[in-house]
Amino acid sequence: MDKNKTIGVEIDGARYEIPDYTPERLPLSQAINVFEDNIMDIKEACQLNILHIMRDNPKIVPSGDENVDSIYEGLREIKIKTGVEGYQKTLKRIKSRDDARRNPHRSRITDEMIQTAREYPIADMYDGHLKGGEDRRQFGLCPFHSERSSSFCIHPDNRWSCFGSCNEHGDSISFFIKLHGLTGPEAFIQAVKALQ
Repeated sequence: MDKNKTIGVEIDGARYEIPDYTPERLPLSQAINVFEDNIMDIKEACQLNILHIMRDNPKIVPSGDENVDSIYEGLREIKIKTGVEGYQKTLKRIKSRDDARRNPHRSRITDEMIQTAREYPIADMYDGHLKGGEDRRQFGLCPFHSERSSSFCIHPDNRWSCFGSCNEHGDSISFFIKLHGLTGPEAFIQAVKALQ
């Protein structure tokens, strides 16, 4: 980013040049790790944000035209679904962590824990620069072999693949296992517990 780049802004009739700066975003999944002591505040914020999304997208008043009403209702459902999805995943992770905290000696893993681990964003584990947006594929240098051009890809469905020399692929669990060099029959269980 060019640190000297500015944008012109008009305030009360006067024109000002201010730095064109976009702060780095902290994904909710990382916020859970960083703000471990405030996890209940994050849970409450997620629940409030879900309520605000529902409030800001009320059911439409019927217009009398079923086709138009159907289109508006479909758009409303899409807006709500895309707005709420991330918060629901974060709430699931918080619940899973809370369950593990209450019963730290359990050795079994559940299907819910596996699903939560698979939903853990691979981009949050990737240590490097990714090109691309959150809604499409992201590319970067593969962390599993030396290379100069990007052959590592994180797909929108939270799966990863490398079309370079290692030619591997998988989900967030397999990424964690490979990234941390875990081996043996306990590797899967270790990864699932770590990704809660």
